[in-house]
Amino acid sequence: MMKRLFFGAILLFGSFYSPMARASTDAMDEAVVGREAPDFVLRTLMRDKQSLKELIKGKKSIVFFWATWCPYCRKEMAVISKNMPDIQKRGIQFVFVNVGEDPNKVRSFLDKNKIEADVFLDENSEVAAKYRVIGLPTFVYVNKNGVINQIENALVNDYEQVLLKE
Repeated sequence: MMKRLFFGAILLFGSFYSPMARASTDAMDEAVVGREAPDFVLRTLMRDKQSLKELIKGKKSIVFFWATWCPYCRKEMAVISKNMPDIQKRGIQFVFVNVGEDPNKVRSFLDKNKIEADVFLDENSEVAAKYRVIGLPTFVYVNKNGVINQIENALVNDYEQVLLKE
């Protein structure tokens, strides 16, 4: 009985003091539908540092949190690749954010799958925590004013309508 209480206390203590738990409780109100998308600055595959706010300023945007190990992310990547010409034609900025992986692994995955995209590298999952990402994939739909209109786990068919909401 004492062993169970001890291990339960350790698990409870660890959940409150782990970096991911601490980041998600600190950012509890940051990424919320109807509020401005939190800015972040991360290294990308092609640049030293890039700001989300600078990249999406004045543009309808879809921020896609993903990982190479995630089977649902790979499925969504195929959908995104198929829809990318239409997405770009409609003036929508697509933002890839890889969560928790080594840049070489990300680059290898993109090359192998013939996907041409710059990718934000959230190697420590801090931005994912800031956006309260619970599972992958996660799509954050941001209107041209920088406000989050919707958060989903798939690319919605009516993404343009979702992005038009003011």
